[in-house]
Amino acid sequence: FYIHQRDIALQNGCAFAAVTNGPDTWGLDDGLYNTNLLTTYLIENYNVKPTVGIWATSAGGVLANRMVAEYPEKVAFVIGTFPVFDLVSGFALNSCKEAWKTKDLEEFKRKIVHKNPADYPQKLVGHKYYIAHGTADAAVPICEHSEKMQHLVGNNVYLEKIKNGIHGTLDDSYYAQAVKKAFADHADYLI
Repeated sequence: FYIHQRDIALQNGCAFAAVTNGPDTWGLDDGLYNTNLLTTYLIENYNVKPTVGIWATSAGGVLANRMVAEYPEKVAFVIGTFPVFDLVSGFALNSCKEAWKTKDLEEFKRKIVHKNPADYPQKLVGHKYYIAHGTADAAVPICEHSEKMQHLVGNNVYLEKIKNGIHGTLDDSYYAQAVKKAFADHADYLI
């Protein structure tokens, strides 16, 4: 894992950086390691706040929640666009099976012990979440992920339900309200 200076946008005291974890996005330890490494690098090498806002999409929701659970002191808030919350439900997707290198549900359940956010919602309480999720998302059904998270984690989860929204979109209006609310609530992250 390495970071090129050109990959980090820094303007007015606010940095934006991205990490692409490929299959490790599904909550694997390597993905958590890379996300934490980037977070630590930003905090230690740039004049930024000692906590970050994480934007996670789809399977990245697992990593964002693992960051909150394992490094809560580094995460101020999470923005989620149709994020995976329950890995057991996500197992229906081939990309999840491929990432975890198993097609057997029982073996999968053994592999995700202490890694499935749906199993530790109490560790997520106290962190703010801003989620946009389509009501017609067949890949990551809203009821099995974002609504379940909101129910288990509580009032700190803002959920923008996009009527008839599907999984993935290039239209930023899909998630604009959740992002606007996140940065309005955390205006001190913007100068």
